[in-house]
Amino acid sequence: MPLPDFARAELFAPLGIDHFEWAAGRDGVASAASGLRLTARDLLKIGLLVLAGGRRGGRQIVPADWLDASFQPEIPTGDGLEYGRLWFLGQAGAPALEGPRRWMSGFGNGGQRLWLMPDAGLAIVVFCGAYNQPEAWLTPTRIWREIALANLLRL
Repeated sequence: MPLPDFARAELFAPLGIDHFEWAAGRDGVASAASGLRLTARDLLKIGLLVLAGGRRGGRQIVPADWLDASFQPEIPTGDGLEYGRLWFLGQAGAPALEGPRRWMSGFGNGGQRLWLMPDAGLAIVVFCGAYNQPEAWLTPTRIWREIALANLLRL
């Protein structure tokens, strides 16, 4: 089954995601690592699913052990981050937190990001438009650090 069809049936439909685009390579095959286009709201649905351990509405959509395995560091990036299975992994602190907390993020071209910090119950989506630009990481990283984490409140 082609990847977009599998994603539609097993992930997107249960999350109520009706519209998406998935670019294919020259061979016509969609890549699991790139080319998926979602709205910010729909990307956030995926983030909330991950924060819930793969569950939504009482249904296990993504196995929790698969998620846990995907967040295990596999490759150091050389810039203080690590890379799991399609997720960048790091730690960050915030004034409202007691010490650094683990985060994971999906990084997309142009500064698109889905950032998750499970211990803080935090999921944010950042869409930028700096496609194919080497500095595309700057704006979303500043939003994450200087807005999201800096303004996180302890409840």
